[in-house]
Amino acid sequence: MLQHNMENLELKLAEQTVALQKANRQLRMSEERFRSLMEQSPLAIEILTPEGQILQVNTSWMRLWGLNEKETALVLSKYNMLNDNQVIEQGLLPLVEKAFSGDAVALPAFEYDGNRAADEMDLKHLRPNSHWIECHLYAVKNRDEGITHVVNIHMDITAKKRSEIQLEQNFENMIGQSESLKYVLHRVEQVAPTDSPVLVMGETGTGKERMARALHRLSRHGKGAAETLLDYNNKSDAFRLGFPILR
Repeated sequence: MLQHNMENLELKLAEQTVALQKANRQLRMSEERFRSLMEQSPLAIEILTPEGQILQVNTSWMRLWGLNEKETALVLSKYNMLNDNQVIEQGLLPLVEKAFSGDAVALPAFEYDGNRAADEMDLKHLRPNSHWIECHLYAVKNRDEGITHVVNIHMDITAKKRSEIQLEQNFENMIGQSESLKYVLHRVEQVAPTDSPVLVMGETGTGKERMARALHRLSRHGKGAAETLLDYNNKSDAFRLGFPILR
């Protein structure tokens, strides 16, 4: 009887051991898939603890900020997102805290100074890149809804932001944020390098002449004097700027 009970006990222990080994294999496979997905992502990703410290980053993150593995390890040992002065000064801390409380959050775009961040972490020998970024944060929870990690995905929008700034400089006398105006300004930038005649039409006072002068300024003839022809009719006047326009 005793031997039978021992055999049953050994059988149960063996079954539990097999089940545990299977669970561990599945866990390792899941972790490997996660690491693979994270590592192959073209987006910069950082995994943070609920206290705000960076636990892990991917290669795209290191590439974005211009850091090698050794330098990244130093940053990870020092950085805390909840104490980041640039985040605080931009007024983004309440949104970040919301993400660390369990909500998915997208931060407004802001310019992040990598050199300043390194200096404030007392890592003055590091010179990380600076970028315009959009951050998307979400919490990872366990089965009990407890937060185990916070994921922060950095989207580099530096090129887009620089284009917007250049657009504003090119059309500095034109005020407006509507999509229709942005479209018109984009079209002006597209046609300016060509030698095609351009006809700008609209009601009086809508900025046709400013638009035409901006178009001329962006063209390859921009340093010369523009030739303008005004043609009035009953309801609107048309401004024609022809290329080549140098006399």
